[in-house]
Amino acid sequence: MSIEFMVKNLGKPFRAFMFGGHSPAKKDADLANAFIDSIRRIRKLASVEPKVSVNLANHPHKNKLFEKKEMGKGSGAINYFIDSKNFFDFLDMQEGIGLKKIEELRANATKTD
Repeated sequence: MSIEFMVKNLGKPFRAFMFGGHSPAKKDADLANAFIDSIRRIRKLASVEPKVSVNLANHPHKNKLFEKKEMGKGSGAINYFIDSKNFFDFLDMQEGIGLKKIEELRANATKTD
Protein backbone atom coordinates (compact mmCIF):
# COMPACT_ATOMS: atom_id res chain seq x y z
CA MET A 1 0.00 0.00 0.00
CA SER A 2 1.25 3.47 -0.86
CA ILE A 3 0.09 6.69 0.74
CA GLU A 4 0.32 10.32 -0.36
CA PHE A 5 -0.26 13.16 2.10
CA MET A 6 0.72 16.74 2.89
CA VAL A 7 3.26 17.69 5.55
CA LYS A 8 4.56 21.04 6.74
CA ASN A 9 8.04 22.27 7.49
CA LEU A 10 8.27 25.67 9.18
CA GLY A 11 4.71 26.34 8.04
CA LYS A 12 5.36 25.54 4.36
CA PRO A 13 3.40 22.61 2.86
CA PHE A 14 5.08 19.74 1.00
CA ARG A 15 3.73 16.60 -0.65
CA ALA A 16 4.95 13.43 0.99
CA PHE A 17 4.73 9.91 -0.31
CA MET A 18 5.17 6.54 1.35
CA PHE A 19 5.87 3.91 -1.30
CA GLY A 20 4.69 0.47 -0.26
CA GLY A 21 5.87 -2.78 -1.74
CA HIS A 22 9.55 -2.36 -2.51
CA SER A 23 10.10 -5.42 -4.58
CA PRO A 24 8.47 -7.08 -7.56
CA ALA A 25 7.08 -10.58 -7.42
CA LYS A 26 9.90 -13.09 -7.23
CA LYS A 27 8.33 -15.68 -9.54
CA ASP A 28 5.49 -14.01 -11.43
CA ALA A 29 6.28 -11.83 -14.47
CA ASP A 30 2.71 -10.47 -14.59
CA LEU A 31 3.01 -9.19 -11.04
CA ALA A 32 6.47 -7.79 -11.76
CA ASN A 33 5.00 -5.93 -14.74
CA ALA A 34 2.18 -4.63 -12.53
CA PHE A 35 4.88 -3.38 -10.10
CA ILE A 36 6.54 -1.41 -12.91
CA ASP A 37 3.20 -0.05 -14.14
CA SER A 38 2.46 1.10 -10.59
CA ILE A 39 5.79 2.91 -10.32
CA ARG A 40 5.17 4.66 -13.63
CA ARG A 41 1.70 5.71 -12.47
CA ILE A 42 3.12 7.02 -9.19
CA ARG A 43 5.82 8.96 -11.08
CA LYS A 44 3.16 10.59 -13.27
CA LEU A 45 0.94 11.50 -10.30
CA ALA A 46 3.91 12.68 -8.22
CA SER A 47 5.03 15.02 -11.03
CA VAL A 48 1.88 17.13 -10.80
CA GLU A 49 2.60 20.38 -8.97
CA PRO A 50 3.36 20.59 -6.20
CA LYS A 51 5.66 17.66 -6.92
CA VAL A 52 6.24 15.05 -4.25
CA SER A 53 9.29 16.17 -2.32
CA VAL A 54 9.28 14.00 0.81
CA ASN A 55 10.08 10.29 0.43
CA LEU A 56 8.96 8.28 3.44
CA ALA A 57 9.64 4.72 2.33
CA ASN A 58 8.01 1.95 4.35
CA HIS A 59 11.46 0.34 4.78
CA PRO A 60 13.77 2.92 6.41
CA HIS A 61 16.93 1.68 4.68
CA LYS A 62 15.38 2.36 1.25
CA ASN A 63 15.38 6.14 1.76
CA LYS A 64 18.10 6.48 4.44
CA LEU A 65 15.48 7.58 6.97
CA PHE A 66 17.66 7.27 10.06
CA GLU A 67 20.69 8.86 8.39
CA LYS A 68 18.59 11.87 7.33
CA LYS A 69 17.19 12.16 10.85
CA GLU A 70 20.72 12.29 12.29
CA MET A 71 21.90 14.80 9.66
CA GLY A 72 19.08 17.14 10.60
CA LYS A 73 19.74 17.20 14.33
CA GLY A 74 20.70 20.65 15.52
CA SER A 75 19.99 22.23 12.14
CA GLY A 76 16.65 24.00 12.16
CA ALA A 77 17.25 25.55 8.73
CA ILE A 78 17.74 22.33 6.76
CA ASN A 79 15.28 19.49 6.49
CA TYR A 80 17.00 16.55 4.78
CA PHE A 81 13.69 14.83 4.14
CA ILE A 82 12.62 17.51 1.65
CA ASP A 83 14.23 16.53 -1.63
CA SER A 84 12.12 16.07 -4.76
CA LYS A 85 15.03 14.74 -6.81
CA ASN A 86 15.62 12.03 -4.21
CA PHE A 87 12.04 10.81 -4.52
CA PHE A 88 12.20 10.53 -8.31
CA ASP A 89 15.65 8.91 -8.17
CA PHE A 90 14.12 6.41 -5.73
CA LEU A 91 11.32 5.63 -8.21
CA ASP A 92 13.90 5.16 -10.99
CA MET A 93 15.84 2.75 -8.77
CA GLN A 94 12.69 0.75 -7.96
CA GLU A 95 11.72 0.59 -11.63
CA GLY A 96 15.22 -0.67 -12.45
CA ILE A 97 14.83 -3.43 -9.86
CA GLY A 98 11.52 -4.42 -11.45
CA LEU A 99 12.95 -4.46 -14.97
CA LYS A 100 15.89 -6.56 -13.83
CA LYS A 101 13.51 -9.02 -12.17
CA ILE A 102 11.51 -9.37 -15.40
CA GLU A 103 14.73 -10.06 -17.33
CA GLU A 104 15.65 -12.74 -14.77
CA LEU A 105 12.21 -14.33 -14.99
CA ARG A 106 12.35 -14.38 -18.78
CA ALA A 107 15.85 -15.87 -18.75
CA ASN A 108 14.76 -18.57 -16.30
CA ALA A 109 11.64 -19.32 -18.36
CA THR A 110 13.69 -19.91 -21.50
CA LYS A 111 16.02 -22.24 -19.59
CA THR A 112 13.09 -24.44 -18.51
CA ASP A 113 11.40 -24.52 -21.94
